[in-house]
Amino acid sequence: METKKEIYQQKMEAKLDQLNAQIDTYIAKFDENKADAKMEIQETIDELTNQQKSVERKLNQMKSSGKDAWMEMRSGLDDAVDQLENSYNQAVEKMSQVAQ
Repeated sequence: METKKEIYQQKMEAKLDQLNAQIDTYIAKFDENKADAKMEIQETIDELTNQQKSVERKLNQMKSSGKDAWMEMRSGLDDAVDQLENSYNQAVEKMSQVAQ
């Protein structure tokens, strides 16, 4: 039987995989954009990449934490994933505006 930690970990890994795939698609579209638009969007891509790394670090810390400590880390990881998702959505919106 899986523990709550394992179930939560799998949920967060799946969410991060989904966001990573969306961000990769975003970056691929960015690469197709005009040069002037690239400069505007590069900062956003750098921010997304940094947030991805931060979420991955938090997830790895949670994976190696004890059975009680992971619960304390959960809200921070939830917040980091939500922030990454919001940043991704804002990046897509920004790219739509720049591409016009």
